[in-house]
Amino acid sequence: MSELLYAAYFWASLVAQGVGEWLKAAEHMEAAGTLVKKMRNRRTIRHVAAGRARLFLLLGDLAPVVRWVAETETARKERAPILAPINEYEDLTLVQAYLTLGRVEDGLILLDQLQPVVEAAGRYDHVYRIIALRALALAALG
Repeated sequence: MSELLYAAYFWASLVAQGVGEWLKAAEHMEAAGTLVKKMRNRRTIRHVAAGRARLFLLLGDLAPVVRWVAETETARKERAPILAPINEYEDLTLVQAYLTLGRVEDGLILLDQLQPVVEAAGRYDHVYRIIALRALALAALG
């Protein structure tokens, strides 16, 4: 039951973000975070943390994003290096954070690792995001 409720809060946050309801988005993401802490599922906790980082990126609040990037980089070193669908949301959020923080080369390196895996698996929603992020990165480089 907790997983369904977590997912409902997480997606409600994304919907609220889509319509510019930032306070509601933050409330829903906070509720999702509270639930996943109780579930103690590391991957789900990371997923919500990435969702929160995306929300902070949208709000332009970079201090929590910088902390999230540091924590995520440490966690990526500790987890298996396999690029898996469960990690793609987090990895793509990390790329987005890198670009926002001016770490364009780091973003491109991660995109280069992600793109062939995502394309081979046929996850085109993520392929399109990768293409868009790559275009932003290349534009930033001039």
